[in-house]
Amino acid sequence: MSNHREIEGINWSADRILPAFQTPQGLTVYDLRGASTEVQLSAATMAGLINRPQPKVYLITSDEEVFWLKEVLGSIPQETSVENGDGVLDGLLITFRSAIQGMIIYNPDFIDSINIATTMAAQRDGIIVSPTQAQDLQ
Repeated sequence: MSNHREIEGINWSADRILPAFQTPQGLTVYDLRGASTEVQLSAATMAGLINRPQPKVYLITSDEEVFWLKEVLGSIPQETSVENGDGVLDGLLITFRSAIQGMIIYNPDFIDSINIATTMAAQRDGIIVSPTQAQDLQ
């Protein structure tokens, strides 16, 4: 395990199976309920990049996640974004554009391409997008 990638804010020593993350100082909550699957996938990969050094973003895609936000993370200061649904991705891009280096386009006709695109995006600090989103975001 000596070849762990160095990422600011993540403690992943050779004796750990999983990395240790910094404690969040505050969370911005984005409500993705009602968003398209495309937006949910893109927002989730973007949140992964944003949260690497220290958790800052919490995404809600179901009512169950509201429960966990209150029960487990309730003591952490929280701000709820005005963007919701499909507008969340635009809000994330406006606020956290510097966290991403590009886009990886998946093929919606081959569902497994989402997994491959997600892996590639993580390695390249990108977000995954559908072909339609890629055109809209250019």
